[in-house]
Amino acid sequence: MKTKNGNRNFFRVLIILFIVFMGLYIAMQSGYYDATLRTRVELTEERILQFEQDVRDGKAIDINNYIEDDFVDFSSRTSKLGMNLSNSTEKFMTRGISSIFKFLGSLFS
Repeated sequence: MKTKNGNRNFFRVLIILFIVFMGLYIAMQSGYYDATLRTRVELTEERILQFEQDVRDGKAIDINNYIEDDFVDFSSRTSKLGMNLSNSTEKFMTRGISSIFKFLGSLFS
């Protein structure tokens, strides 16, 4: 039995998803992502030129001076819990499936 309120909620979610899709599509078509990548490439080219100049000048070279660390740790307790749950589920399923195949193999051999 469908309610009038249930249909409204469904269409609201559908409209929100469509708006998000259109926003991402427009951002992609407008070149925002490409511009972001171009900026990173320009920074890398600047670092290469700086490295080459330091080699010409005979300066001490340290790789850490030329590499930018863009890593951001977004992990939280929830994500770590999810990862642990996923890993334990994977181990359980792997052991379970392998034992099923061993059992089936013993039946047919």
